[in-house]
Amino acid sequence: MCIRDRDSQSSYLQLSTSGSDAQVFSGAGALKFKTGSSEAARFDTSGNFGINNSAPTTPLEVNGVVRVNEAPGVSNGTIIIDALATGNPNLAFQQAGTYKGYIHYLDSSDTICLNDGSGNGLHYSPTLKRLGIDTNAPSQALDVVGNAEINGNIYNNGKLNIRKDGASEREHLVITNEQGGSNSSPTYRDIHFNGYSGKDRGRITVQDRSNNKVGGFMELQTARSETTDGSGLKTSIFLDNDGDIFFYEDTGTTAKVAWNATNERFGIGTTVPSTTLDVAGDTTITKNDTPLYLNRTGSDGEVLRVSKDGTQIGYLGNISAEFSVTNATATNGAGICLQNNLFVTPMKGGSKDSSSAISLGNTSFQWKDIYLGGGAYIGGTGTANKLDDYEEGTFTPTFKINNSTAGISATQVGAYTKIGNLVTLQIFIELSNKGSSTGFATISGIPFTIATLTSSWSGVGTGPMVWNNMASALVQAGVVVNRSSQILTLIGHTASSGNATAQQLNNNNFNNNSYMGITVSYLST
Repeated sequence: MCIRDRDSQSSYLQLSTSGSDAQVFSGAGALKFKTGSSEAARFDTSGNFGINNSAPTTPLEVNGVVRVNEAPGVSNGTIIIDALATGNPNLAFQQAGTYKGYIHYLDSSDTICLNDGSGNGLHYSPTLKRLGIDTNAPSQALDVVGNAEINGNIYNNGKLNIRKDGASEREHLVITNEQGGSNSSPTYRDIHFNGYSGKDRGRITVQDRSNNKVGGFMELQTARSETTDGSGLKTSIFLDNDGDIFFYEDTGTTAKVAWNATNERFGIGTTVPSTTLDVAGDTTITKNDTPLYLNRTGSDGEVLRVSKDGTQIGYLGNISAEFSVTNATATNGAGICLQNNLFVTPMKGGSKDSSSAISLGNTSFQWKDIYLGGGAYIGGTGTANKLDDYEEGTFTPTFKINNSTAGISATQVGAYTKIGNLVTLQIFIELSNKGSSTGFATISGIPFTIATLTSSWSGVGTGPMVWNNMASALVQAGVVVNRSSQILTLIGHTASSGNATAQQLNNNNFNNNSYMGITVSYLST
């Protein structure tokens, strides 16, 4: 079947069922395909086909997205670019008609290249399985000519060369094993860290130092001044073939810190440490927690030794679970042991002392004050040797007639000293009016209750009294303490009553201007 234009016999649509080709022919113009009134595709007169493009410049030009889906028997989304036997097929990328980049297959280097058209860029060799950046002939699995920034890990089981511009340039960083040589003349390669214009910033040197290549050393140098010949480099860290590590001071000439791997010792300020940690200088430890742990294992003894000019003068140590601080003098070295039963005991010559040989202070150096919440055992360790109280103070005694202060006015002062349970009082009373009461005279208000030793005796202490301006001519006078009370009874006798007869003093024995001084001691409860 053939459909022809009535006015133009050169344009027709021919459909065939006899085995010949079907044809769509446009004599002079383009062949257009429309949806509604909008053109969707066309063949122009040059044979170029455009989709959403009315002016195709290549055999197929599409304005929009092209999608290739899987078809049976064909690899997923395959686009095949088939070049001549020695051709260089490519995909080109443009922006506003300007070429920006290409994906090439380069026959000459057998690489797939991502570049800007100059041939430089990213080259992958499917045959050799190598990737080159800025080189079309990668010599390693990854060959980078130029700078690289890697924010991650690099895993390398062989040699790593990083060059500046190309294979002919000197490496800026080389990490490699021994490069060659012989047993008698081994060679080695430094790891260089270079800065601007190839100036040294640092260097790591690894070298065998014996003819048979057993052992060696590693040296880390840093630049004190930047040079291209390495003269500005100074040693910072040195590792020898025994595993010892030395850390150098700023000039790079003298080691100041050392790790002795053979003896497992670390020295600061010394390169020959004599102990596990040997510090020649000051040490400061700062921490918001326990800053230093000292742990002695095994037997009892020193935990921290203190020496002067190499001679031991003392130590902190332990006796079982008890803590000791002692002078190191073998015979007469004094110390203390802080026991775990609330006792602090003396030490002599590094051992607990039971011979009472250790003094607290001496004739030239005394302690200021001792504060005790309990007692002091003096001259022995028994209960009778315990002094558990000492007190000094003042009090106000009260003069009474018949246990009354009616009308009495007086100046009354008192002081006391209490040693253990023995109380000594000093009392002075000066009357200005003896009052109107009649009866026996007493003094109350003493500071401590009087003890009771026996029920057959009214008191457990007496004291003398001095007096003046009394109404009666007293020959003797004093006080008697009354057991289980805080009262003193005033006693005395006149010449007429006889020296052997004592009686209680009463109101008739006192004038309005009498005064008396009393010293009395008694046992308190």
